[in-house]
Amino acid sequence: MAEGEDRNEILRSFQEIANVEDMDEALATLESVQWDLHRAIDARMSNSVHLPAEDGDQQLLADYDVPAHHVALQGSDDDEDGEATPPLRHVAKKKQKKETAARVDLMQNPWRALDLNDDLQPTAGPSFRLSDCAPPKSILRSAASGSLQVNGSQKPASSASAADYLVSEDSDEDDGVADPHNSSHLTGDYDDLVDVEPPSRTDDRVPLIPTDFSSVEEAMQNFCAVFEARYGHNRPNFYMGSLDAAIREAFESPGRPTAERRPLLVYLHNDDSVASNVFAQNVLATDPVASLVKAQFVTWAWDVTQPENRAKLLEWLGLLNVREIRATMESIQKDRYPLVAVLIREKNQLMVSDVIYGTDNPEAAIEKLMVGLTQYQDIKATEQEEERQRIERENFRQEQAAEYQKALNEDRAKQAEAERKVAEQRADEERRVLEQKEKEELQAQLLASLPAEPSATTADVATVRIRMPTGEQILRRFSMSEPLRHLSVFVASKGFPSSHYRLWTSDVPKRDLETMDQSKTLTELKWPIREQLTLEEK
Repeated sequence: MAEGEDRNEILRSFQEIANVEDMDEALATLESVQWDLHRAIDARMSNSVHLPAEDGDQQLLADYDVPAHHVALQGSDDDEDGEATPPLRHVAKKKQKKETAARVDLMQNPWRALDLNDDLQPTAGPSFRLSDCAPPKSILRSAASGSLQVNGSQKPASSASAADYLVSEDSDEDDGVADPHNSSHLTGDYDDLVDVEPPSRTDDRVPLIPTDFSSVEEAMQNFCAVFEARYGHNRPNFYMGSLDAAIREAFESPGRPTAERRPLLVYLHNDDSVASNVFAQNVLATDPVASLVKAQFVTWAWDVTQPENRAKLLEWLGLLNVREIRATMESIQKDRYPLVAVLIREKNQLMVSDVIYGTDNPEAAIEKLMVGLTQYQDIKATEQEEERQRIERENFRQEQAAEYQKALNEDRAKQAEAERKVAEQRADEERRVLEQKEKEELQAQLLASLPAEPSATTADVATVRIRMPTGEQILRRFSMSEPLRHLSVFVASKGFPSSHYRLWTSDVPKRDLETMDQSKTLTELKWPIREQLTLEEK
């Protein structure tokens, strides 16, 4: 027994080598063999446990390449509960039985079980194939009762679905696989089963579509699988959906161009018709017909043998307004089945181009198929031309719309630019008016801040002539007791602030009034009685 880190290492090694992700399963396996890594791996790989070898086990070991050290392990180990595990012989037998399978020849004799090894093929009739069909499970029929033996229980043949007709490969001891040397798994005696007379035509076979299907897709899978089992793989590619969806697939080709649209075949099968097997095998499954149908048609199928399924189809045909098929079904005799209705569509109106009956031979079937195909090719060519013209008109309309939109955008841009300029001009004018108003208000305030102009007869008065930048001359008298700054205020009240203009004296050299003390009076500055100032922009 390993302890601590040793057990952790053994557990990790066992999970890596035996590919066991479940920790509990790995621990249980190691505990059952007292943490012996080699024995745990052997038990996992061989899926066997150990009891004393029975007679013949040595030969089984040789036949199935069981490792020799398994023999030494047998008879030595039970699990912790004292319960013995299954013997090696059981493993060998299980493997031997899984290498055999039971196939039933449904076309020739639905009761004859064939000895089938993976490398063998049945001597007559086709077998099930894993394809786009859901494979129906193998059939074991009780000869005495005429019912189906399905995984140990019986079901009436008329209501069982094809999904019920295989015996599970993973069932109990014998795994549900027929032993070619032992017929005990069949209900009744095997010799009696082979010699029994088959019942009537409708009861001796698996229905193409059972009445208790849960969805159309399930029904179509059942139909496809049983059809293959009966008549072989050379069959049309049945559409695995509803009739409505098949019509859209054929005549609308969703997401694909018009060229991929194809006429629709509606195949209606009836097991009560004497022609059902002959037509399916000798007409529909022939290479010329099958190849033409696969390449040029969408095919949808239905089984109208059972009244419930027939009523369901008539209901669908009424809802989809396919009256011609409904009228044909209601008017013909049962022995003219199967029917293959060739559907075409023009101007959204479904029409039946022709109907192939169960009594038609391959040549007649091909002729009717070609007539329908030719008719629909002409319709499709017209539709393609109309589609081309429609696309051209649509492209032209889109080009015109694009050009119109471009011109409209340009006009809108020009209009927006003009409106922007007008708005700017309006804003500039409003701003100018506002600035002028503010300027005038400021000038009025400045002028009001000055003392009144003295009269010409007043003593101690200085007369100042100011030459403006515009050439205008302004004459103003100032009292000699006024400060020099009153001259700058007066000039600013006329709209020429000292921040943008300067005053020069007539002295030589001339002097800038800003360089003089603005707080001193004219008397203190010895200002002359008459002076001429020049106003210049800075």
